This record gives sequence, C-alpha cells and structure tokens, in this order.
Amino acid sequence: MLSRFTRVLTLPVLMAAALQSTAALAFVDAQGLVGRRWYKIGTDPATKVSSQEIAVAAHLDPIPLIPVAIGARIGAGTLDTTQLKGIYSASSIDSGAVLEAGLDLMAWVPLVPIITPYVRLNIPVYGTWLVKGKLLDTALLSVPFQREAKISGTQLSVGAKYSVLPLVKVLFEANYGKESWKPTSVKVNNVTVDSDSKTYTLDSQAVFLGVEVGF
Repeated sequence: MLSRFTRVLTLPVLMAAALQSTAALAFVDAQGLVGRRWYKIGTDPATKVSSQEIAVAAHLDPIPLIPVAIGARIGAGTLDTTQLKGIYSASSIDSGAVLEAGLDLMAWVPLVPIITPYVRLNIPVYGTWLVKGKLLDTALLSVPFQREAKISGTQLSVGAKYSVLPLVKVLFEANYGKESWKPTSVKVNNVTVDSDSKTYTLDSQAVFLGVEVGF
C-alpha cells in the first residue's frame, strides 16, 4: 500500500518537473535569417532597389503559457549597386548598405502540430542607409560622394515554424515594411554639402528563411 501511495505521489511530481524543464528550455530563443528585400522610396516608380539581407534575433518568453515573446532584432542589407546608380544619377556606385536594430515582438498559435503560424512586429530604434560612390564634377573628374539617410517605422511579418528537432525549428517568413527615409548628410569629395531634408516613404517587401533554436 505504501509503495502504491508513493507511486501516486511521485507521478504528478515527475510531470510537473518535466513541464518545468520544457518551459525552461523554451524560455529563450535565438534566430538567424537570410532573405531578400525590395524597397521603394517615395512615389517615383524609378526609385526601386533590392537588398540582400541577413538578420539575427533573440527573444524572451516571460510567461511560457502565453504565446508571446519580446526581444531584439538586428538586420543588415547589401543594396544592389546597379539599381542605386539609376536612383542617384552617379557615375558609379561603390557600395550601399542598410542597418536596422530594434525591438522585436512575436506571437504564435500554440498546439498546432508540425507547423506553427506566427506574426512578428519589428520596431527599429536605429536605422541607417549609407551609399558611397563617385560623381563627375564640372571638370569631368570623378570625385567621391557619400549619402546617409535615417530609416524609421515598423515592419510586420507573417510566417510559420517547422519543427525539425525538439528545440530546433525552420522559419519561413514574409515581411512588409512601412517606414520613412530621411536624408541626414551628403558628402562630396569629403566635404559636407546641403542635402534634401524632405522625408520620403519607404515601403518594402521581403522574404526570409531562417532557423530558430530554443534554450
């Protein structure tokens, strides 16, 4: 009788320990993503440029029973220099880069077998756009130029997680950006010149493939 009573008491204790262990393992996640984004600056159809992007993110799930996590995300993009040349009317474009970092909120539909749908809201607190190239001056000589712009706004993603291992998931994600693009400085031949201070819309669409690891 004592042995049976002990087993009855031990079962819920073991189940609670297993649940606690699982929750603890899924308490934090780290993600890595790679994809491509298509930007459109303002309303001019000619101001379109694509970007090859990578991103990393980490989240904390403060309440394991509630499918919401908060964290941070950093994304970096390499802009297509051929498309930038047409936008900036430059003799050549050497490089174009985008860097954004900010808050990242995720919510998902729990208890869905195999594939878990989710949404992600990314709010950049720091965003910069940097283009370097060369212009022709009045003497038809190539001089270096550099143009920076500030990016702000939000990005919304919808995606799905596919579980390949207990704590490893593959991510498929579509991203929609609704941001603004504002020039901050222009340098020609290393001399700062007056720049356009107008704020433009910066709409974008992107697709990502990534991996998530839980801890």
